[in-house]
Amino acid sequence: MKKFIWNKTNWGDFLRVNASREDRVTSKYSQNNLLKRKSNKVPVMATEKDYFSDHAIKLPDVYNFMLRTLIMLIGTAFLILGRIKIMGFELPHFTEFDNPAAHADTLTRRLTHLYLIPLNLFLMICPIWLCADWTMGSLPLVRSLKDLRNLSTVICFIIFIALGIWAISPKILKRHGRTLCMALGMLIIPFIPA
Repeated sequence: MKKFIWNKTNWGDFLRVNASREDRVTSKYSQNNLLKRKSNKVPVMATEKDYFSDHAIKLPDVYNFMLRTLIMLIGTAFLILGRIKIMGFELPHFTEFDNPAAHADTLTRRLTHLYLIPLNLFLMICPIWLCADWTMGSLPLVRSLKDLRNLSTVICFIIFIALGIWAISPKILKRHGRTLCMALGMLIIPFIPA
């Protein structure tokens, strides 16, 4: 089976759909996934990788980067418009069963949504407690500021802020700043709501 690989110089390889049944199924699966919630992050992350991976920037490279970024922006706009059209130009409606945090008071909703960041980071590092769907109270709501889970949220944000400051410091920026900025972007961009 042919691999669908992003290639900056050959757009035809990326867009080609072969005639075999296996490739048609793969293509259909890819098309369906392009309109999912996180699909609009893929072009942003590809542009970020493109920006941080070019070490020696010359004038023709800047033009090519700008052209690729413009193409990514247009692609992202089409993905978002496709998603909005599929949704019938309406916001999704969730029941309390589907999303208990959305129906809780403002403080509980904010604290629970903020707690999801360190929880997902923990699951990325140590995937021992995975759940396909966080409905029916499988994740208890964070109802007060006294909840100990808020400590993990505060620590997570302190680490992110410290890494961000460290990444832009002049000493680190010369040696590892681009790599650290790219890594932080790859961690933060997927958490941006769709």
